[in-house]
Amino acid sequence: MTENLRNALRILRENDKKLVITDGNTVFLSEVRGVFSLLDLIDKKEYNLSEFSAADKVIGRGAALLYAKMKIKEVHGIVMSEKAKEIFELYSIPFSYDTIVPYIINRSGDGMCPVEKATENISDSEKAYAIIADTVNYKNVKGVSVSVPIIKNTKGDRNMKKLGFGCMRLPLKDKQDDSLVDIEQVKEMVDAYLGEGFNYFDTAYMYHKGKSECFVKEALVKRHPRESYYLADKLPVGMMKCAEDKEKIFLDQKEKCGVDYFDYYLLHCLDKKNFKSAEEYGVFDYLAERKRAGEIKVLGFSFHDTADVLDEILTKHPEMEFVQLQINYLDWENEKVQSRLCYEVARKHGTPVIVMEPVRGGALANVPGLVKNMFAEKDSSLSVASWAIRFAASLDGVFMVLSGMSDMAQLKDNMSYMKDFIPLTEEEKALCLKAGTVIANKDTVPCTACRYCAEECPEKIAIPELLALYNKKINGTEVTAEEYASLTMEGKPSDCIGCKKCEKMCPQKIEISKMMKKVAKNFR
Repeated sequence: MTENLRNALRILRENDKKLVITDGNTVFLSEVRGVFSLLDLIDKKEYNLSEFSAADKVIGRGAALLYAKMKIKEVHGIVMSEKAKEIFELYSIPFSYDTIVPYIINRSGDGMCPVEKATENISDSEKAYAIIADTVNYKNVKGVSVSVPIIKNTKGDRNMKKLGFGCMRLPLKDKQDDSLVDIEQVKEMVDAYLGEGFNYFDTAYMYHKGKSECFVKEALVKRHPRESYYLADKLPVGMMKCAEDKEKIFLDQKEKCGVDYFDYYLLHCLDKKNFKSAEEYGVFDYLAERKRAGEIKVLGFSFHDTADVLDEILTKHPEMEFVQLQINYLDWENEKVQSRLCYEVARKHGTPVIVMEPVRGGALANVPGLVKNMFAEKDSSLSVASWAIRFAASLDGVFMVLSGMSDMAQLKDNMSYMKDFIPLTEEEKALCLKAGTVIANKDTVPCTACRYCAEECPEKIAIPELLALYNKKINGTEVTAEEYASLTMEGKPSDCIGCKKCEKMCPQKIEISKMMKKVAKNFR
């Protein structure tokens, strides 16, 4: 057994996966039973799998024939059938196992597995592929298993750490101007983050008034080897005016970031309206072309709508390899956000999840005193924000949790508990949900400080900052006149003209014009 196979087997057992395939640099993880992940890997034709080693929970004759078609280097099965053993011997593939059985049984336990039965008298791996795909109806559920490349092992990392560096709330020189980023501080944060073995960066065309990608280029791309990190970017479907915009924006993003390819690429902020636009403008087909050209490694989308819309998108586009969802313990049962329901839809489709807004734009780092005490009683050594991030990271199927860190202190705090992440216990998850109920009973505003609204405001009102100040007051924290005055130098909440341009851009569907009247009344 080679070191790669030993590592694959260790990851399989430690993370309770169904399948782990690695060549020592890239690792494919799957949580889906059966042969779908193997069919996906073969179908994508993106990797020379002859250099990969596989650790698999269950290997029957059908799976063995698929491994033979891959020309896999070596295999270990926790459970392997005698029929699979015959195939590995026939194709001279090194194999080992924990338990050998006559054949693999079906899921109801009353007969032979359908794939095992369908390939019982087949030894040709090419013929077997077509028969297996037909047996499991792969054509109609293609992409449902999605084996996402999780590890880029350039620093000797054994597992991709789940904390992603969100480039939406970078440190600012002037808190009134989202485009004036403190690039030297960003460089220090990037270096510290990579130095601790983290490697996932998330940016977007709209962040920091369209300059986030440029900051990423300066702080990350120009200063670190391309193979040492993952970079995710997003196509702003909601900003597109015509079909031609998709290529114009995509090429602009590559130039602004200074890269030839994106490791992860997303259709940004899909909801019912933007999904319709994406289909009308041919975005799915265009990005699939860019993926085939090697300019995108893994393709998915971020989502802000109800669970039924998410189900529609994943049903129509099973080729989507992951989905980015707003998940936190406050929005878990929220009727508008539907964190839990959307998460369950993603799990139903077998789609891996990236979590955004785990701390709800900082709101779950500044909670009411009662909630602070609840967490402190459980573990006073952990920050309030840690509970929110660890809640999201503990969910099955979540492989990355993004955090928009605005200073080195936030970064160090997040890394302290995510470097060697330990999932929450069921008791701790229940505590988080209880905290969410307490916070939900407060009259706070669900603003995540994405700042899309502020960029549209003709009166230059600091909408996210004022809403944060309002929430701070509602949660019982004293707000000084100086704090309010510093945010209203350009525009006051009473200056709102009710144009609602901001509301059209708000992913949280906040009635901002109404809230400005409420804020004005509270800070007279």
